[in-house]
Amino acid sequence: MASLSGTKKKKRSNRDRRRENDADWGVKKRVQSQTGGSTREKKVCWFGFKDHLVVDSTYELPVAFAVTEASVSDTTQLIPLIEKLMTRHPQIVENCEVITADKAYDSIENYTVPLQRFGIKAVIANRLLWRDEQTRPVFSDRAEPHVYDENGSVWCMCPDCKLGELSKMPMVWTGYEKDRQTIRFTCQAKHYDTTCPNRHLCTKHTIRIKLHTDPRIFCAVARNSYKWQRCYNKRTGVERVFARMDTVLGFEDHTIRGMAKMKLWVTVSYSIMLAMAIGRIRANQADRLRSLSAPVRLRA
Repeated sequence: MASLSGTKKKKRSNRDRRRENDADWGVKKRVQSQTGGSTREKKVCWFGFKDHLVVDSTYELPVAFAVTEASVSDTTQLIPLIEKLMTRHPQIVENCEVITADKAYDSIENYTVPLQRFGIKAVIANRLLWRDEQTRPVFSDRAEPHVYDENGSVWCMCPDCKLGELSKMPMVWTGYEKDRQTIRFTCQAKHYDTTCPNRHLCTKHTIRIKLHTDPRIFCAVARNSYKWQRCYNKRTGVERVFARMDTVLGFEDHTIRGMAKMKLWVTVSYSIMLAMAIGRIRANQADRLRSLSAPVRLRA
């Protein structure tokens, strides 16, 4: 004998059009500090879309953007955004000196292509990918003992007469040479004119490192320089634009469904920001250029 249980479910012929069919899942890894100096990696997942945005860091206004699914990698979007900006507003790209981005945009292409094609120096936080290495030699085919780490710091391994071994002396970034595609590092004692017991033993007080030696580490603006940190600090302008999108324009708790609608609403939102900025200028309220809440009073 055979027994039957359950009933077959009929497939719904008409899908619910209110559901989200265009979005997908995105994953982001975050490093959290623990007690005792240890760290652990935490994965953050979300379902939806991703907005890749280029912001003018001086005025904190959007100049280019791209809306993609959440699973699209950030590293693939930087160069297309610059190309789009070059097509529509070439004067912005021509006047741009530095572009900053977080470590999600860390890739060799995002360092080399903007510099070679558009003359823009990339200031991007790098991901720490070295496993067991602390330092690497700068020149593999030379006898000069210079090493660097993953943070972009360069040292001269000077012979220490007292200890009878090599000691690490930090070197200072002293510039980028466009014609040679190199960055220049100088001995700290010579640059600041300080005393160094091994200064007379050094044969190379200044070295030049080709950018292609390690494109992720050696950038046109050296990672261990004050200029790099000043430029990277301006990246917070992007976070403030996103904060206005979430709080003032309501994207933090939205009910938008579909890629087409999402692109439309993001375009309208950035258009509102730019229109408000134009209104501020015409109303002689340049100090409130980024405000979306204070009223604009135009004079006849």
